[in-house]
Amino acid sequence: MKIKTLLLGLCCCAAAQAHQGAHVHGRIQLGVALDGQQLVVDIDTPLDSLLGFEHAPRTAPQKKLAAEWAERLRTANKLLRLPPQARCTLQGTELDAPVLGLGADTAKPSEHADLEGQWSFQCEHPEALRSIDLGFFEASRHARIIDVRWVKDGRQGRQTLQRPQARVNLPAPR
Repeated sequence: MKIKTLLLGLCCCAAAQAHQGAHVHGRIQLGVALDGQQLVVDIDTPLDSLLGFEHAPRTAPQKKLAAEWAERLRTANKLLRLPPQARCTLQGTELDAPVLGLGADTAKPSEHADLEGQWSFQCEHPEALRSIDLGFFEASRHARIIDVRWVKDGRQGRQTLQRPQARVNLPAPR
């Protein structure tokens, strides 16, 4: 599938960049790929960038915060606000963050936990997908920078957002 190839390229670039400055608190890395009507958004970030801690939740407020974030991430609608005219529907979510109880290996959360995963959407009108408003800064005071790499219509680019910027701009269709 073409979208997998696009994302693989994005992920390889993001992984190389991440290993150069591995596990940077306050930084979220997103990959956005649109192929036809399929939109996929990848995320890679230390959990500290979202929660303010990375260990398994110990206190009642930490447990509540972790549960809130797990729900936000599963539904994605407050974190990834897509233009309504694009008519995108969430098709699937694959998230790995043992501290939040997400993923296959939830039994062994580490003390330096990350979130890795992706959301898949089907968009009826992908030509209307000119921007994505991100809710990470609103949801977490710990998030400071969002690095976004995107692929759309055979073009690719990058945008770095700093608080209070929350909009990723994508190119118009050719």
